[in-house]
Amino acid sequence: MKRIIMSAFLFFAFVYLGFSQTDNTKGSGNDEVIDEYVVTKRNVTPAKSHNFGIVTKGSVVEHQFKVVNSSLSEMNITKIEVPQGIEIKMDNKTLQGKSETTFTVVVNTKNFDKSFQGVIILKTDNPKTTAIKYTIEGILE
Repeated sequence: MKRIIMSAFLFFAFVYLGFSQTDNTKGSGNDEVIDEYVVTKRNVTPAKSHNFGIVTKGSVVEHQFKVVNSSLSEMNITKIEVPQGIEIKMDNKTLQGKSETTFTVVVNTKNFDKSFQGVIILKTDNPKTTAIKYTIEGILE
């Protein structure tokens, strides 16, 4: 009887530990960024951060982010909040249901001293997704 109880305990302990290792957060742990998508064990979503790494001071660097409307309803980007010294290029601010678009972040590094970082916030009229945040960072040489 003790062996059965001990075996059951060990089985459930291993099962629990196996499931507790699953990480649902984007871009952490064992997740992998592939072609600007964060691939977790449960889903695939566009990456919402970018590290430019080390860039030459005075250069202009760009990165394109993807915006996905996963709802069935139309979603409008009503406002874009951008840190000082960073520019956004975005042509399409209306996304039909189940569609996507892109925007480009442009950083002129002459506007910064040793590094740069910022959060770009897209405000929407979708009640379930009122704001989408993207982050960038880089180090200047």
